[in-house]
Amino acid sequence: GGGRGPVVRVGVHGQKVRLENVEIRGGAHEFGSGVLVEGYSDVVLSACVVAGNQRGPSGGHGIGVHRGNVVVQGGSVRDEAVVTTAATASFEGASVQSLVAREGAEVTVAGGSVARLALFGTSTRQPTVTLRGATVGETDNGSTYPGTVVVE
Repeated sequence: GGGRGPVVRVGVHGQKVRLENVEIRGGAHEFGSGVLVEGYSDVVLSACVVAGNQRGPSGGHGIGVHRGNVVVQGGSVRDEAVVTTAATASFEGASVQSLVAREGAEVTVAGGSVARLALFGTSTRQPTVTLRGATVGETDNGSTYPGTVVVE
């Protein structure tokens, strides 16, 4: 990444991006230093490692998803992943250090593990996280406007 912005940035609507067996590191940005998804697009990370990206003031230094859909299949996210606003994400058999769902985000975790899960809503929009056979460590469900956690 070279510390000059996100390593992978998807800012255009309608894109289909797939990365396999890639290590994403060295990014530096306000939000989404490793992978930043701003456009209504579909992004798949298969067996990738996201680690060693710089934390910006808005978090999500591993993966930052503001719009669109991200699927993480296997691999690991050692940096924080933040899914917010008009975004959906699915973590399938992945190891995630820190996962934050904000506002109206919809997140599914199927298998794999999440060391820290946090949900933060607003007065009008709350996130939803669905857990299917996943191991979750510490959980923080925002005390003012909590999100919804569904265990299947």
